[in-house]
Amino acid sequence: MGTTTKLTYEDFQKLPEREGISYELDEGELLMEPSPALRHTLIRHRIAEQLRRLVRDII
Repeated sequence: MGTTTKLTYEDFQKLPEREGISYELDEGELLMEPSPALRHTLIRHRIAEQLRRLVRDII
């Protein structure tokens, strides 16, 4: 079993931003997630459009 180095929030804030990768800090553990696939992005946009229409119709 390896040793894990925990990051502080200050350390997390100092990390350089990389296009296409989002970072999360979970209880000191750095998690890196790649950009979602094209299919995921298209579905997300469809859902967002439906929500916009719903809200527009309610208001």
